[in-house]
Amino acid sequence: MGGAQASRGRGRAREPGVGSVSRASRLPFDQYQRYRLVADIVGRLRPRRARLSILDVGGRTGLLRQFLPAARVTAVDLEPCAGTPRLVLGSGAELPFADQSFDLVCAFDTLEHVPPRLRARFVRECARVSRAWVVLAGPYDSPRVRSAEALLTRFLKEKLALDHRYLAEHADHGLPRRALVEEQLRRAGAKTAALGHANLERWLALMCVSMYLDADPALRGFAPSLYD
Repeated sequence: MGGAQASRGRGRAREPGVGSVSRASRLPFDQYQRYRLVADIVGRLRPRRARLSILDVGGRTGLLRQFLPAARVTAVDLEPCAGTPRLVLGSGAELPFADQSFDLVCAFDTLEHVPPRLRARFVRECARVSRAWVVLAGPYDSPRVRSAEALLTRFLKEKLALDHRYLAEHADHGLPRRALVEEQLRRAGAKTAALGHANLERWLALMCVSMYLDADPALRGFAPSLYD
């Protein structure tokens, strides 16, 4: 479904809750895939026994700490979230940090919710405050992805009478174009690589089934067993 833009620098589809998720394994499967992939990449890139400093842009729920507990993670977000340590209020398009402040800057399911007029600035800011790597993980535009999201939106509306806020933002803003994001990172001095992490058809089927089950209190606890 989505991808991770990983760059060596110069040197969001369920609606999240208001608090931190206590167990990573209970996350929606697509969120878990993204975080697990990035954690595995970081584990390979990290110098031995080094404690990385990481900025999670749009990470107000603090999920990344569950996957990288040894790292020093700072989050920046427009909205507050009770219980998230080292959460700074601010915009990803104007990060309140000095150049090269973090080893890794990442954003999960965030860029697609940034208004298109601010996306280039968002990417530049992520590159500016990173001294090694940038990861921009989430869905990127393609006809197949647009079709899958439209089918899921219709399913949720017809079967569950649900208007999904974040899928609506995807449609309103348009998903980021991977080639454009890669070019913006290269202009900032980065080398880029793109990594996929899911089968689109399986993503669509699992999203429909899991969200249908999640909408029924009697079946809600069963949904995670589909992909644990």
